[in-house]
Amino acid sequence: MLKCSNESVTTNSSSSTITCIPRRLYNVSVAYVSATQKLLTMLPEVENLTDCSFVNESFNVISREQCAPLMRSINIVWITLVVLSSVTTFTMLLWLSRFCGNRGKEDTFSDSGSSILLRDEN
Repeated sequence: MLKCSNESVTTNSSSSTITCIPRRLYNVSVAYVSATQKLLTMLPEVENLTDCSFVNESFNVISREQCAPLMRSINIVWITLVVLSSVTTFTMLLWLSRFCGNRGKEDTFSDSGSSILLRDEN
């Protein structure tokens, strides 16, 4: 470590001078090195942000895990609506054929024991 207990110490050994870093500069250096290390640790995540891989991964997870049940449910609802509309169409065609087939004939409707005769006046 490049930290000394005194603010500056000068030592004369083999004609070299060693000067320690002052505590204030040491703390600033530690802060810069720590911030740089954190930035290097975060760099892969920042790179993922720039190429939107997290969005792509999220859509893949949603489409893999959520869309299959959703598509199955949509198909069930669609099949149910097709069957219902087919039955309704068949019932309407049956009703129309009966109505058109009985046109011009006498129809009898009974209403609690009494009958009503309907005739076509044409």
